[in-house]
Amino acid sequence: MTQKTTQKWSGAQVSPSLSHFLTVLDYHRLVSYTMFTLFFAGREYAPKAIIDGVNIQDYLEDHYLGALSYLAQRIHDAGNLEGSTVIGWENINEPSIGLVGYTDLNIVMPTQQLRKTTCPSGFQCMLLGEGIPTKVEVYDWTQVGPWKQGTKIVDPKGVKAWLLTDESDKKYGWHRDPGWKLGECLWAQHGVWDVRTRKLLRPDYFLFNRDGKRVDNDVWLKDHFLAHFKRYKEAIRPIHKKAIMFLQPPVMFIPPVIHPTERDDRLVFSPHYYDGLTLMLKKWFPPLRTFLIVRNWWNIDALGYVRGKYVNPLFALRIGNTAVRNGLRDQLAATKDEGVVNIGS
Repeated sequence: MTQKTTQKWSGAQVSPSLSHFLTVLDYHRLVSYTMFTLFFAGREYAPKAIIDGVNIQDYLEDHYLGALSYLAQRIHDAGNLEGSTVIGWENINEPSIGLVGYTDLNIVMPTQQLRKTTCPSGFQCMLLGEGIPTKVEVYDWTQVGPWKQGTKIVDPKGVKAWLLTDESDKKYGWHRDPGWKLGECLWAQHGVWDVRTRKLLRPDYFLFNRDGKRVDNDVWLKDHFLAHFKRYKEAIRPIHKKAIMFLQPPVMFIPPVIHPTERDDRLVFSPHYYDGLTLMLKKWFPPLRTFLIVRNWWNIDALGYVRGKYVNPLFALRIGNTAVRNGLRDQLAATKDEGVVNIGS
């Protein structure tokens, strides 16, 4: 989808620590936004993206599951790996909702709690992907959360994120439908914005489904995420019959509700958790040595903060070594309890 790029920011080579920050923030860039949207909800939001006669969602998912099925069959044929070396299968690592549920493409979503360096809105991502210079907000991550530093002009110098020729189509042998134009933002082709005037036409394009129903995390999990996970299970279980299926929703999402009649006794809830402050500051901050024991005397309730539980980040503070430990314990306990309630024990 994208042309060859080099890993740079503000004209300077990216340091390893900044590279990690950018990896976290990549969820809120055009490529991640687009690819996760297409993979889980392409039929809904990108009906013009037809390749080899099927929607891009079906094309991507079919090839993904086909590759996994092939691997599962090879493991099965080996004869001595199932149930020992390979005990089960997990869905895509740290999936994302993409653009689905984005309330207003003009703004940086309030749910984007992790902000550092440039933070473009959904629409600004589209402008940048079209090679258009765009003024975006710049943040730094401080000890009390994100802090806006100002704005800056990001200039792609006319370089587009979208393929300009059918060279890749010919190389890989797929056939792109004539309705899916090369060299132009896919979302502009669906009427989200106008490339010529550079105006946003449908700021809430991803907020509703084709039936006019408002889509939030719960709706996405039910209609898109679980639908994919079901297909995943149906691809693996005929081959690896006793496989444990590991279900991993997006990081720090409340897990999807699975009806008791649909629960599987070989289903495992495998959420990912991050201690947000340590992740962003890259240290157990700040250390306080007491009797030669390194203690952490303050931290943040990352789970509650990302979920929007607090009107001000200061309310998420946990001060004192005991409070910090209890805060981490409570977050992990809450995550476990959500799994028991929504998915089963």
